Amino acid sequence: MHIQNTRAVTAARKSALWTAAAVIAGVGLVPMLFVNSASAATVQLINRSASVSNATPGTPFDITFQFDTPANNDEDVEAIEFEFVDDPLAAYNSNTLANTPTGTPTWSAQSGWVGSVQDFADDSFTPGRNQSGGTANNQLLVTRTDTTDEDATANKQITLTGLTHDTDANTTFYVRMRLYNSNTTQNATTLVYEGTVAQSTSQTLNVSARVQERLAFCVGATITNDATADKTTTPGGDELRNSDDTADIDDCADVDGTNVNLGVVDNSQVNTSPVADTRGGNITNGLAMVNTNAVNGTVVSYAALQETASGSLKVDGSSCVGPASLVDQC
Repeated sequence: MHIQNTRAVTAARKSALWTAAAVIAGVGLVPMLFVNSASAATVQLINRSASVSNATPGTPFDITFQFDTPANNDEDVEAIEFEFVDDPLAAYNSNTLANTPTGTPTWSAQSGWVGSVQDFADDSFTPGRNQSGGTANNQLLVTRTDTTDEDATANKQITLTGLTHDTDANTTFYVRMRLYNSNTTQNATTLVYEGTVAQSTSQTLNVSARVQERLAFCVGATITNDATADKTTTPGGDELRNSDDTADIDDCADVDGTNVNLGVVDNSQVNTSPVADTRGGNITNGLAMVNTNAVNGTVVSYAALQETASGSLKVDGSSCVGPASLVDQC
């Protein structure tokens, strides 16, 4: 009885296995049918985008489409259809077209195609409409004679012109692109690639600013004895220094000296600053500094003061002491 029960159980297991195998085989038929059906489905264009030359409402514009054709599809492209719509999911020509551009679109440029026909302008592409009922402004069919496979090629581009934006700002429109691998008298028949892109008009943002006039001008004294001094803090450089050699001169706030003494002046030589203190000078140079944002430059002028009694030129506020003084400022 034990052996018979074992055989009975074994037979039952075999029966269950056969049943399971039958179920698996039956289930396997279903996806095979779907896979076979899916092989004829349209492949989505990848990395697709659209850019417009401007988004100002009511203005003419060009639109450039860019996309990649997927790998392992081995399809040629003999026609491209562009359909401008308000609703990307609506049926052919069932849109109200309230936001779509107006005008008659035509192609103007292309790039990135692997076939021998590269120039759209050589009549290999002919404008037209593929779906019946399409209007001149919302549908354009471009046909092509080249039959080279466009398998896994990137950065395909085509530019359309002759369009004008809707007059309302911030309105969205869509462009459905369909690529066919056959065409007969501008009637593309076998759809192989498709994809939708979106664009929008936008209001104008005006940005304005005023540039405030700037001028900083000063005169003063420096201990630097070089008209072409390096006005940096490079170690060892001959930087512009203030009158008592305590700081670099970077702007007018650093200009503190007001006195350049040329020492004793006589007819034996020309005194040029700086003059050594052994001859009565204070070893300083005069400087003038100007900082401005004036586009056309800055003019600096100066006036000399004359003493009425002697007619000598003098420092403002000083009196002419005479040759007996080493600091006579006339």
